[in-house]
Amino acid sequence: MKTPLLLLLFFSSSISAFHPLDNHLINCGSTTQIRHDNRLFLPDSDAPRSSIKYSNPSSAPSDLYRTARIFTRPSSYELDITATGTHLVRLHFYPISSSSPSLNPSAAKFHVSASGYLLLTDFVVPIDVEAPIVKEFLIKLEKGRVLITFTPVCGRSFAFVNAIEVVSAPGDLIADVAKSVTPLGVSDFRASASKPVYFGGRIQYREGGASREVAPDSVYNTARELNREAGLFFNVYVNGYSAYEDLDISEATYMLASPYYVDFVASSDEAGTLSVSVGPSKRSSPSFVNAILNGVEIMRMSDTMGCLGDPLVVRPSERGYSIFLRAVMGGIAFATLVVIVYVFALRRGFTRDYVPWTPLPTESSDGKAWLKSSAMPGKMGSF
Repeated sequence: MKTPLLLLLFFSSSISAFHPLDNHLINCGSTTQIRHDNRLFLPDSDAPRSSIKYSNPSSAPSDLYRTARIFTRPSSYELDITATGTHLVRLHFYPISSSSPSLNPSAAKFHVSASGYLLLTDFVVPIDVEAPIVKEFLIKLEKGRVLITFTPVCGRSFAFVNAIEVVSAPGDLIADVAKSVTPLGVSDFRASASKPVYFGGRIQYREGGASREVAPDSVYNTARELNREAGLFFNVYVNGYSAYEDLDISEATYMLASPYYVDFVASSDEAGTLSVSVGPSKRSSPSFVNAILNGVEIMRMSDTMGCLGDPLVVRPSERGYSIFLRAVMGGIAFATLVVIVYVFALRRGFTRDYVPWTPLPTESSDGKAWLKSSAMPGKMGSF
């Protein structure tokens, strides 16, 4: 069965003064704060003790990628979460450059999880990439703490990260209904999806919309448009099927020079590709035909196991996999035990006096980042 994809299309036509309750911006491996994309990233003074600081000031494209935190064993950042709900989690990576045999860039291969969600599996940052790699996830977090765990796949490998973002998403970013684009047409898809929100790039900020935490200003600095004179109406197509007809950005945002995005749920074809295109609308005047597209974001939706990365293939000989497997099996065994006890109590007629089980404590109370050997708690559903 194909994995549904959440497709966000960005159109410029201002970002609101949204202030996230949770706003963790971490400059990993650094002792100083820096400003990146008009946001302030703080040093990771409470980083896992087992980690290694890394600095490579010569080749990095910006200050954010001139330092990194390296992990040779499973390690976690622990962050306080004050607001239950959908959060944006972004992980920033830029290739490690080192002549040390213990830090061979080709040995960087690891998994990343976030409090039960498996974000990345067997992740590798190509050593020849020129631009940073940013992995973005939308996950539902409960009030309390979140663990961002990095696990090397084996004893010879290591994990690293240049920067981490955990930010509260706007309350209306994820809706219960989105448009599903299929060969049968456009229909409602009731799952993890978002509805259109008004937000912008490098323009005036206004109340009542999203923020630059959703998409950076640079998304709206460039656009793709038809080679025609400007016009108001155009159509959007996903996989060759009509997804949005007669789109008028100024009508959708109720103002000019204001960005807009809309999202759909679609599946890739058998070859694993997905196409997005814009074209003229029948409502366009023959002398004013145009269409624009500033950006496309394709996000994989989680499965029922909370997996946002590729399925984890267990190799018992590798230490990192063994830790993952033990954590997963332990969570499943515990959940099974709870179900058995609950069903037994119902059959014995003790429902009235039944006391629900509570999770075993797995986190420290000092609110700091710390080493945690169990990288995968039990099964969690997707939002």
